[in-house]
Amino acid sequence: MRQDIIKFTFKKINKGSVCISEKNFFAYKIIKEWPNWSNNALFIYGPKNSGKTLFSNIWKARSNANIINSNFFLKDDFKISINKIDSKSCWIIEDLDILLKKKINNIEEKILNFFNIVISKGNHILITSKKNPSNLKNKLSDLTSRLNASLVVEVKEPDQYLLEQIILKELYSKQINVSAKSIQYLINRVERSYKSAKKIANLIDKKSLELKLSPSIKFMKKLIDENDL
Repeated sequence: MRQDIIKFTFKKINKGSVCISEKNFFAYKIIKEWPNWSNNALFIYGPKNSGKTLFSNIWKARSNANIINSNFFLKDDFKISINKIDSKSCWIIEDLDILLKKKINNIEEKILNFFNIVISKGNHILITSKKNPSNLKNKLSDLTSRLNASLVVEVKEPDQYLLEQIILKELYSKQINVSAKSIQYLINRVERSYKSAKKIANLIDKKSLELKLSPSIKFMKKLIDENDL
């Protein structure tokens, strides 16, 4: 009996695509509304693989923002870089939770200094992290206060719809077709997390190649049973 192959849609951007549901819509909406932000600083936090880097790439393409890495805050580079901030620039700090763990002298003070200069010049900044501002390992209360004053947006773990779209997007990129019934069988029985979505898509890809089989319901059942999904 013929099974209909499921079709899906996702938002296209220059460097990929992003799946949207109510769990991440607000972050996507704010990014797309730039430069008409109510706050010059946007802080997006959420689990690993939740699309924070993808949102950064969308905003970078729109704003021509500069992405900062840990080298920016090293002693000599920081003095030079901080003086190059002009009044028409946008900035991105990705994975602030990881940056704060780097062994860089006075890292909290440097981030606060940089943040204050960016805001004082009327520029915009996007910061991403796995943790919200209050839960970061940061000993500087002024920095915590500044970050909390940003527009803070959480990207939550996926709902059933978003999990389905993420898995389908991954399979689509691998040119793997899956029926609507098969994907629904899978989605109803697995953990709803970004980590799980990535793992599942990779397993389907690997097993379908090994067994030379399309991902049927029987295929999905065996995949779940054998991999504790």
